[in-house]
Amino acid sequence: MAGLDTLKKQINNAIGLIVMAGGDPNKATPNKEGYYDNPGNIEANTTSFASTGKTYGDGRFAQFENKVFGLNAIPYTFITGAYDDVRDGNILDVKEAIEIYKPIGENTEEEVKNQITAIQKRIDGNELDLSNKDHVMILMEEITRYENKDSEKALKYYNKDARSKAADLFLSPIKPKPKRK
Repeated sequence: MAGLDTLKKQINNAIGLIVMAGGDPNKATPNKEGYYDNPGNIEANTTSFASTGKTYGDGRFAQFENKVFGLNAIPYTFITGAYDDVRDGNILDVKEAIEIYKPIGENTEEEVKNQITAIQKRIDGNELDLSNKDHVMILMEEITRYENKDSEKALKYYNKDARSKAADLFLSPIKPKPKRK
């Protein structure tokens, strides 16, 4: 028991030194490509697979273990309770969903409209089917395009192969349990 108390003290001292040195043990560090593996800027409170528990953006956004898990978190977000009123089963109302995902005020009206229009053009309508791999991949691609400053570079990193793997993970029967309001 004394060994456990000693270990606890050592851990607390180490944490104290990190904090005193200006480091935050929960602060995410970008990977060598400069990404937090969160192409959709998914909120830190996500229950999606493989969030590291570390955050960026003043603690607002989650870091993921790799780009596939980060991409998977995009469609996963749209099956959480916040989107229940704009989703009928697997069918998502694109306009209403993006207006929740990308609220005007944090974003310009033009940015929101452009993202909605881009998705609608790609799926040829307003109803995105979250059980359709092509639709899921389009959603991941367009969210990545609009949530990253250098969309061309981001889409090279979060490439079609990674989006395909993420879509397969999202469509698999194994799912984390979404938080409800």
